[in-house]
Amino acid sequence: MLAAENKDKDHGNWVSHPGWSALVACTLVCKAWYLRSWDHLHWQISLRKRDQVATLAKLFRAEPQLRRAVQRITIAGGLDKDQQRLPIPHLATFAATLVRMLPNVTELMVRHAEWRLADVRVQLVSHLDAFRSAESLKLVNVTFASAMLFGRLLAALPSLERLGCISVRFPQKEPGPLVLPPPVPRMSGKLGAVSLCEPVDPAIQALLVRCAEADGCKLQWLVLEVDVPSEGTLASMKGQQLLDSSVAHLVFFGLKLYTEDIAPEAQNKALEPYLNLSRAAKLRHLTIDTSCPNQPDFSWLATILATVESDGLQRVAISFGFHKKDDAVRRLEILFDRLEQNDDLTLMDDVLARKQFTNTKPGAFFMFLDVGSSSGALTASDGLGNRWHELVRRKMPQIAKHNMLGYVSNTPPRQWTLTSCRAFSTYP
Repeated sequence: MLAAENKDKDHGNWVSHPGWSALVACTLVCKAWYLRSWDHLHWQISLRKRDQVATLAKLFRAEPQLRRAVQRITIAGGLDKDQQRLPIPHLATFAATLVRMLPNVTELMVRHAEWRLADVRVQLVSHLDAFRSAESLKLVNVTFASAMLFGRLLAALPSLERLGCISVRFPQKEPGPLVLPPPVPRMSGKLGAVSLCEPVDPAIQALLVRCAEADGCKLQWLVLEVDVPSEGTLASMKGQQLLDSSVAHLVFFGLKLYTEDIAPEAQNKALEPYLNLSRAAKLRHLTIDTSCPNQPDFSWLATILATVESDGLQRVAISFGFHKKDDAVRRLEILFDRLEQNDDLTLMDDVLARKQFTNTKPGAFFMFLDVGSSSGALTASDGLGNRWHELVRRKMPQIAKHNMLGYVSNTPPRQWTLTSCRAFSTYP
């Protein structure tokens, strides 16, 4: 139970979780518990230095049963006093020393790192090619020396199915002569899920567009996580290009918006042109997760829904979140006032009553208030769920009448919330 809880609530900062201390205490009970607990404590490992790689290799030679327990490896560079990303020369050491020792690693994470050309050895790609169990790659706060290096990493993992990027970029360079784009990496064709969280370098987005258009690629799962406003937002042209390149096979599309406290006109301008889902003929699941600013305007939700033309849509989940804990109660009241006095929900109701949604199964539309991480006062608010139920059903009578309205709650089930690159684990 402790191990399951540790994994279930993990978002990268796993040592700080209470279950970690409890598992450490379990190692002190007896010899049998020591071994059992060590298995669970080693389900993920973070490596920051070369000597840690050497120490871990020595441990695995002495305790070979631990090798099969490792499921996630994190290669971390760290941040210096100026919050600049540090290099990761120990990645090459890890690839040469440990890859063949770890048969059950399904996820490789690189975080807070500067990947320099000097850190790339000729043998690195061939060593990573032996990492055939790694299906997921997460890049968090990483600077690549070039787009070519990013492509080589993708091509080096033969079983790569899931890619998550948050704050991934290249070094700032002075304007110069036109540089030809790197060739599309020769991948296995298994890549089926991509999650991007801003800021992501435009060159990386462009390379992923070309990967999605390549023969054999069947991108079925796409998540865009966006700050509004932001320069070159993923919710605008670049996001649409990636969306268009994957429409042939796209089954799941998720959009997560962190909306800053700007005027509604500025919000709408930052979101234009709205994402168009008309070409995604195989779309089955649509998830939109948005935060609640001081001056909300959610009329754009109906605009995006109106572009859906897939007649096989199985679920639409829309979540309103409160990410600023100290202001959650006031923002909740602002949200209720907005939805009560305006037609945001009614517009969505009219769209979902159109012909393209006639084949949608009963209970396919879900509305959530995501208050799970907000203040205790908001979470414990009396009658919040009933108040939300009543508002949604009253403002969306058409889909309620046709039994399309499904689970309406102020606490979305974990498996139904948007999977982002911060918690990228529910891709089938």
